[in-house]
Amino acid sequence: MASLALPRETIIQYRHSGVVGKTDTTVEMVAINGVPVPWNERISILSINTEYETPFDIILQMIVKSYNHTTASNHTYQRLRECWVEGNGMLRVSERIQYDGKNYLSLESTRDTWTAAVPQALQLKEQLDRDPARTGKQRMHLQNRCTELLKEITRSQTFSTEAFVNYVLPILAIVAFVGMILFSFFMFKKGPGHPTGVLGSIVHYPPKLSGVARDGQGYCAL
Repeated sequence: MASLALPRETIIQYRHSGVVGKTDTTVEMVAINGVPVPWNERISILSINTEYETPFDIILQMIVKSYNHTTASNHTYQRLRECWVEGNGMLRVSERIQYDGKNYLSLESTRDTWTAAVPQALQLKEQLDRDPARTGKQRMHLQNRCTELLKEITRSQTFSTEAFVNYVLPILAIVAFVGMILFSFFMFKKGPGHPTGVLGSIVHYPPKLSGVARDGQGYCAL
């Protein structure tokens, strides 16, 4: 598995949730370390189905059937895909399916078989495990998606840091310098007495110059 230069314990989670039989309740979102982030093309890569996957609507139908529920019963479902960067920098992925708020079926990055969390999921697990090569391809494809997404986030973070150093810091330095000059100028204009501030010091006490000058009487050192 790939080792990535990201903060430790980073978790990116894709959630697809809704109420059985009510398509208008479907919600898709992505969270990084529990904080929701705006949906865009970079993170939607985790939601794309592939030829290796059984369509989720078919899986959902089998889940409802395993409980002998009807689609009018307002039962909830949630599909979770997670990318984990652990403390040692290694990446692992997982996919979990929940029904009525409880784990139903899961696929871990360390195996090519599904794990049933409840007895009702055993039949679906057996059906999906009949083709382990396909399950392995699905797991590897999910891992590749996570790797691509994490690298993209890393590039974005690097660009933001470089932009701050290259553009923002010089502007702040210029603003600070101009502010110092203006402050000194206003302090100098406050009265006819001894000027204060950086600019006042420069005006009141001009720097000594080396060399000589003629004063009409002779030569004197400056």
